[in-house]
Order: sequence, then C-alpha cells, then structure tokens
Amino acid sequence: MKDEEIINKLKKFKLSEIEARIYLFLLKRGKCSARVICNNLFIPDSKVYDVLKNLQRKGFVKIEEDLPKKYIPIDPKICLNNVYEEILNELKKEKDSLINELKKYTIHEDARIELLEGLKGTKKRIKELISKAKSIDIVLKDNIWVKPIKKYIKNKKFRIILQNNDLAKDLKELDAEIKIYEGIFHDLVIITEDSILLVFPRIGKKVLSCIISDKRSLEYAKKYFESIWKH
Repeated sequence: MKDEEIINKLKKFKLSEIEARIYLFLLKRGKCSARVICNNLFIPDSKVYDVLKNLQRKGFVKIEEDLPKKYIPIDPKICLNNVYEEILNELKKEKDSLINELKKYTIHEDARIELLEGLKGTKKRIKELISKAKSIDIVLKDNIWVKPIKKYIKNKKFRIILQNNDLAKDLKELDAEIKIYEGIFHDLVIITEDSILLVFPRIGKKVLSCIISDKRSLEYAKKYFESIWKH
C-alpha cells in the first residue's frame, strides 16, 4: 500500500493529514526529536509541536522526556482500536439521535425505519431500491459504492452528487447528471420516490445503514438534495 493510501485511511481515524504524515513517519523511523521530523517532512518548527501534542492527546504518540524530547509512535493496533471504538460509540449515539429526531415527524404516519448492518445486506437493498425506482437521486462520498451503483443502475437516468472528480471519472459512462460537492457527510444517500437509504460514515470495514420510508422524511431528503444540487 502506498503512503498516500495509508494517510487517507489514517484520516478516517480522527487524524488530520499532517498528523497522519507525522505518525506514519514515526512508525517508519522510530523515536526521534521534533527537529528530525521538521527536517524530513519540511514542517515549520512553529507547527510541529502543536501537531505532536495533538497526536499525544489522541493516543498515537508518547513522549520520552530527554534532551531533546523524543517522540515515540504507539503500536497502531492499540491506538487504532481505541479510536475505532470511540468513533463507533459516537456513530451509534448519532444514529440513535437521528432516529429519535425523525420520530418527531413520523409519529402520526405509518413510518418504517429498517436498520441494516454489513456490506452484503446494504448492497442487496441498494439493488432492490434501484431496480423498482422511477426517479433516483444519489449523494456519494465513499468509492466502495461505485461498483454496486454501476452494476444496478444501468439503463436508468439519475442525478448524482459526488464528493470529488475522481468519482465522476468512475461513473462517466452512465446516463447521469453529475455535480461535485465536497461537503458530503454520509457515505451514500439514495433517494427514490418512496424510500431513502442512508449509509453512515464507514469505520474500517463496518457498514451501518438504514432505510426510511415515510412522506415527511422523503420531503426533507428531497429538499436536502435540491439545496446541494443548486449550490
């Protein structure tokens, strides 16, 4: 795996790009001073100490009190597992909060929320939604969903909002209207005439998603899509 791929994956674990670069450098180099980090990664002195302090606070680095101080990378198995659990707990709270919030708008309706776990189950529901849909709007952030969308949406017109131009290249052969918007939160949103599929930001290989089917939620989802489309 190339360094850039590793850095992009580390960024999913609450690290900024510069934090991910320093942590990867320390793993390769072993313990070293801030000066060595500055010289090798071309990071200004004024910035590197704040970044190292953040890495220590997040549990990726520990400090050896020496002259000069040495910075030691923590075993990735330990720090990544800790952050994984933290993010998973936050995501579960967000999911529960979202469900409770949506209940306010669906209390008088025959609302249905279907919770999904796992990649296979979510792909199956994507296929079902797309195959019977007449109108399809998609918001896409994670490229893991490019392949199933291309597979199931052939010969259908749709609109899609993408996180970046690389995703647009992957979908260029499809009959789609495409817009780029970098502020996407969910990994995938599919809006049809009667259902919404939400895929929450992925933590490692864990896929959590839900399907919401009620009139009020559909209205909000369509307004959300149109607001980005016209942005």
